[in-house]
Amino acid sequence: MKVAHFVTGATGFVGSNLVLELLARSDAHIYALVRPGQEAASVKLRNALICSARAAGLGQSLNRAIDERCHAVQGNVEEEACGVDAARLPRFTQFWHAAASLRFEDRYAEEIYRANVEGTRNALALARRCRLDRHFNYVSTAYVAGCRNGLIVEDVARGPETNNHYEASKIQAEMLVNQEQDLATRIFRPSIVIGHSRTYAVSSGFTGLYGFMRRVLRLAQIMRRLQDELAEQTDLQVIADPAAPMNLIPVDIVARQMVRISCSAAGAKVYHITNPTPPPAGEAAGAIFRELGLKPPVFVRDPNRFTWLDHKLDEALGFYRSYFRSHKQFDRSNSDSALGGEDDPGYGMDLATLTSYIRWYADVLRSSSRTVAAAA
Repeated sequence: MKVAHFVTGATGFVGSNLVLELLARSDAHIYALVRPGQEAASVKLRNALICSARAAGLGQSLNRAIDERCHAVQGNVEEEACGVDAARLPRFTQFWHAAASLRFEDRYAEEIYRANVEGTRNALALARRCRLDRHFNYVSTAYVAGCRNGLIVEDVARGPETNNHYEASKIQAEMLVNQEQDLATRIFRPSIVIGHSRTYAVSSGFTGLYGFMRRVLRLAQIMRRLQDELAEQTDLQVIADPAAPMNLIPVDIVARQMVRISCSAAGAKVYHITNPTPPPAGEAAGAIFRELGLKPPVFVRDPNRFTWLDHKLDEALGFYRSYFRSHKQFDRSNSDSALGGEDDPGYGMDLATLTSYIRWYADVLRSSSRTVAAAA
């Protein structure tokens, strides 16, 4: 019997890189859930995977594998059993549920819970009907830790106070996975996923660090419209702890570690896919501001002396505040044990490397701004 995996979210950032890793590491066939749209499901899947391969610097090396071993399955995680007839599918070795809404704002609460909680319930239902040989793998987030600080162990999420609807929805989804009786389940918790470790590029899903960069750029543009060189000369204040660890991890390392753990004999339930040596938030913020043409921010403890521009920056932080203020140390005992304790060469995140990741997206933003200006 040929090895086959089922993947939801395969057209997204993490999901597409997961598929590429599965293709590169095995002869498995990949069946990917693709939401119906104007474009045929097979075309949408192929385009997403080829775009991710290009961003990873793989050129056309996996094109044949994509064409021969990737199969689009039309469906939607928001429908019962994802709207898929399991009788028409082969038996799967493993099921990967990576589809999710990454929104966090209050106005999207209903959408977030429908996609992340009910979507997980529907994916579990489909996996039961598919009669898995091994595991249902759920891609969660390390930030189910919510508002907790200190050592965050690889344990069942217990519903602590959270920072937003996204975190709360992922906790509820984890609870569904943990309560599952009929399937062997495993939970992976990536931290803040960034571009590829070799190219720094991102193929899709410009959220997390990139969403914050967009907000900072918008503020810089407002300042430049108000006065020439205002952005370059103003000391902006931000409530943040420059020593707080900013747990950034490249997408290819996330995919590689999840697949390696899935192939191991490890029996733990939860695995943190995080950076053991994350850069400090102060370095990350400083590099972002420099690349976007701003003076590095001044870190303060309270807003008593905020100017209106400082308040605008604080609004821009929004969802990202906890990244710049909290001290979370993610335990990796389960992950390191399953991986054999090998260090991953892509972890390196000194200032020069961190700046390269940030510069890649800053160039994308600048190019996009020039295109919009030229069109106007």
